[in-house]
Amino acid sequence: MISNTTTEGTRLRSALEPLPAKACLVNVLAEVPRRLPPGGKVQIPCVVENRGHAVLLSAGPYPVHIAYRWFQQIDGQVVPVLEGVRSGLDGGLTHQQSTKCVLEVAAPEQEGQFILSITLVQEHVAWFDDLAPDNACCHPVRVSTASPLDLLKEEIRQMAACERGMRMDLHRERAAARVVSQLGSTITKQREYGELIGDLREIVHAIVPAGSTVMVVNRGDARLLNFDDREGWHFPQDPSGTYAGFYPADSEAAISHLETLRAHGGKFLVFPSTASWWLEHYEGLRVHLETHYRRAWSDRCCVIYDLGEAAASSAPGERENGRRYIGTPSIDPSAPTILSDWEHARRSFGGSADGPSYVWSA
Repeated sequence: MISNTTTEGTRLRSALEPLPAKACLVNVLAEVPRRLPPGGKVQIPCVVENRGHAVLLSAGPYPVHIAYRWFQQIDGQVVPVLEGVRSGLDGGLTHQQSTKCVLEVAAPEQEGQFILSITLVQEHVAWFDDLAPDNACCHPVRVSTASPLDLLKEEIRQMAACERGMRMDLHRERAAARVVSQLGSTITKQREYGELIGDLREIVHAIVPAGSTVMVVNRGDARLLNFDDREGWHFPQDPSGTYAGFYPADSEAAISHLETLRAHGGKFLVFPSTASWWLEHYEGLRVHLETHYRRAWSDRCCVIYDLGEAAASSAPGERENGRRYIGTPSIDPSAPTILSDWEHARRSFGGSADGPSYVWSA
């Protein structure tokens, strides 16, 4: 029995008892070929360093040997499939001592992709790499009868497949980034549209007298009709008062619909920024409004027409056959009544005649 202590302070373990797990610490280095023929044998130089605080002995009932195992992936798990012959350590291997040896390794008989694990084993006790994975030197080895050229072609095919996979992953990442960007843009538009609704209500409350009926050009969004002490109507609308579900065919149809609703009590017509295109697309409607009625408000948020007042008189030469035709709507600062309403609203919204900028909402 060995039980003395060395000058380095290493406590020698008895060869008659198993080593504790904390003593089974080694570092193994080896040069392993990437390919072996089935059943082929190769001499592999190895270096083993003892990192534990015990002497490793290839003697007694529990000898420590350098050995190897072959592993293979089966059903998604890496399992040992073959154990090789052992090689003894020359003398005792003390703490931080290294030794060199040559290990004869035999490849499995069947072809396939394997992992060669070179480590130590204490017979009848445990493999060192089962106690700690760092106790082994592991290398992938292809067991095949193929020629080096065939193996090179196979590696090229695997690299191409890997590249295709990486490209697909990149494509998916870019697609996901586009979705996130579109989602962010949608959220921004929804937030800006919500701000439009709030600003529109405040402008209507400042410009339109209480008790009036306000027609709002929209596509069926009831939130645009929510006013205090003022009744909101859809424009265009069906006989029941709900959104008509379609646009007028032309300016003549739009004017006819406007005058019908005006005869039934509609006093103001509001074009939110989301419906500003009406004043370009239905040019006849715009001319009709500018000729017969007063534009009470115009900024980037909305344009409001007062259908209860006739348009202000124009300068000489601006009338044709008793009607005034003008271009793009603009505020006439010389009209006292309009100026009063304009000033009242401008002061209510921070003094900006342009107002905030809005975007379309689906």
